[in-house]
This record gives sequence, C-alpha cells and structure tokens, in this order.
Amino acid sequence: MAAFSEDPPKYAALHWDGKMLRDVLGSDPGATSETLAVLVSGPPAYPEGKLLGVPVIDSSTGTAQAEASMDLLEAWGLTGVITALVFDTTASNSGVHRGAAKLLEQQLDRKVFYLACRHHILEVLVGAVWDNLFGKVKTQRILGSSTSRTFGQILPQTTLQPCPSDKNG
Repeated sequence: MAAFSEDPPKYAALHWDGKMLRDVLGSDPGATSETLAVLVSGPPAYPEGKLLGVPVIDSSTGTAQAEASMDLLEAWGLTGVITALVFDTTASNSGVHRGAAKLLEQQLDRKVFYLACRHHILEVLVGAVWDNLFGKVKTQRILGSSTSRTFGQILPQTTLQPCPSDKNG
C-alpha cells in the first residue's frame, strides 16, 4: 500500500463491479454475500489497474456501492485524482438520482467522465478465459458456484507461479 500511496497516478479512473459470491472461507460456507471489486487505473505506473479492495456490502444498491467505493478511495488517499468512473449499466450504477456513479460524482464534488459498459470489460475477459479453459457453461460464471466445484480435479494441484513481467513490454 505504501509504494502505491507514495506514487499514485496523476489522473485515474475508478472501476467497480459487484457480484454475489458464495462465502467459502467464512463461518457459513453455504451463504452468499454481495461483494464489490474496486480498482483504479491510471498512467504512468498503473495503466493496468490497482485493486483497492473487495469489500462485502449489505446490498447491491447504488448507495452501498458508492459508500464502499468512497471508503476505499479515502483510505488510499485517491479522492483527488479520480477523473473517470468505469461501471456496468445496471440501474444501481447508472441511475440518474441514486446510481453509484451519480452519488460518487456528488461526493467527489466535481464532474467526472462516465465510462459505462454494457458488459464490464473485466467480466468479458474472465469469461473468455473460462470458456477457453473449460468450455462454455450455461450457468452464470460465479467463482465458487456449483459450476466451479467440479473443476477442482481439472486445475493443477501444484503451486502456481506468477507470469514473469517484462517492464519493457
């Protein structure tokens, strides 16, 4: 956190996307909860994005999503660099009165670009990888859902290593 906070992007886009996920680590493994992935992206150091957090929220309302996103922005000291909001076009995100984007813009107290997507781009990319690895699945692609339980035997049981990074491209 310290390295990112010392060199934040000058201008950044805030991305968020909520998903209902099964609690696989908590006290009630069968229960589901609404989670919100929140990240920022911005050149030069973070064009690919930096995950700020994945909080569990009470509901998927625009208010709950905006509050969780703003809490993370404040914790990371990034409220002053946000110039764009990237979100999918659900009513809870894009509603003109109580959508998360509108509420975040009000809390930031300035105009920002709205980069609304019909399908959140990260969801499209993950879905393509999933289909390539496991074939098309007719149910929703929710990590921890009943569709992913059967893939435990397919996935390698060895320790996975990160891909090598080349800062020159």
